[in-house]
Amino acid sequence: MANLDRTGSLSVKAVICREAKMVNQGRLIKVMFLLMGAMTVGTLTLLALAGKPIQPMRYSLTSQIQTPMNSIHDALKTEAGIELGRWRRIEVCCEQDEGRISPRFGPTGKLAVNYHFVISGGKTSSDGRVYSTDRWLQQLAASAGSGQTIKICLLNSTEQGSKSALTSNQSQQLITLVNNLRKICRIKHKVNWKNS
Repeated sequence: MANLDRTGSLSVKAVICREAKMVNQGRLIKVMFLLMGAMTVGTLTLLALAGKPIQPMRYSLTSQIQTPMNSIHDALKTEAGIELGRWRRIEVCCEQDEGRISPRFGPTGKLAVNYHFVISGGKTSSDGRVYSTDRWLQQLAASAGSGQTIKICLLNSTEQGSKSALTSNQSQQLITLVNNLRKICRIKHKVNWKNS
């Protein structure tokens, strides 16, 4: 009642304030409905995309981060799809583990360029983990091999790479990987062992 003038009626200032509040309430209601509509559309869009993972772009930073594969089926996934009839041979090499598998990026250096798959070994917690390199993901030839050969590297912790230095986890993963590759790529030739 402080806004009453001498005649007992509301002052002009009080009337203007009351009208401004009513206009602001209308604007507030409009904004609230628009926000609700935008959130609903966003939610429906996210629900429509559910189950369809966003693929990393070829040269983005997220494509460089590679975590160890938990299964052979995860390792066999490619960005380009497996080209049937292209792959004719499988070659397995043993190399000494010199810490060339980054926990964050997977195989690095020569491993990432010269091989399609790397199976870690030794007395580490990642013994027997299968890593696929960008060469496999993009269906490219390994730089140190023919364009028709899938190259697999077995890392071991001994000084000389040899089949006898394989761990049981590596052996199991290698057999599973080779059998799946032969089946998927229809490779009839035997596996070639090569000393690095």
